[in-house]
Amino acid sequence: MQVIMYTVEGCPTCEKAKHNFDRQGVLFEERDVYLNEEWLAEAEKLSPNRTVPIIISDGTVEVGFRGKEG
Repeated sequence: MQVIMYTVEGCPTCEKAKHNFDRQGVLFEERDVYLNEEWLAEAEKLSPNRTVPIIISDGTVEVGFRGKEG
């Protein structure tokens, strides 16, 4: 399973999602949108209201984590 997570530093919901994946042994690629303009543009297309985390897992996009947004 390929997982990509768009995040921002200091986002508590992002931290919960990362911790959950780490605990489950799920490998993921983290993309902090403030560190890369291309990642920011991708995140804005996926979530026009600029909400993180954005989690892409096997082609499925989830904005937020377990109903919470950062």
